[in-house]
Amino acid sequence: MTPITTNEWKFVALAGAAVAILTCMPLIFGYVATPPGQVFLFNPSTNFYDYQVYYSQIAQAKSGVIFFTDLYFRNPTHGSF
Repeated sequence: MTPITTNEWKFVALAGAAVAILTCMPLIFGYVATPPGQVFLFNPSTNFYDYQVYYSQIAQAKSGVIFFTDLYFRNPTHGSF
C-alpha cells in the first residue's frame, strides 16, 4: 500500500473545505438577506406547515393508531403507514 502524500492530504482538505462552504452558502445568504427586525432561523429546509402533520402523527401514535391520517387537513384523508 502506498502512503498518502502531503499534496494529496492538501487536496482532500481543500476539497472538503470547498464542499463545506458551498453547502453553507444558502444559510449565509439567508442570514445576510434577512430584513431588519426579523430573525433568520437557519432552517430553510423545513416547511412550517409540516409541523402540524408531525404533531398529528405523534398524537395518533400515542393513541395506538397504526395508519395515520392528517388531523389538521379540512378534507378527509385515507390512512397511510
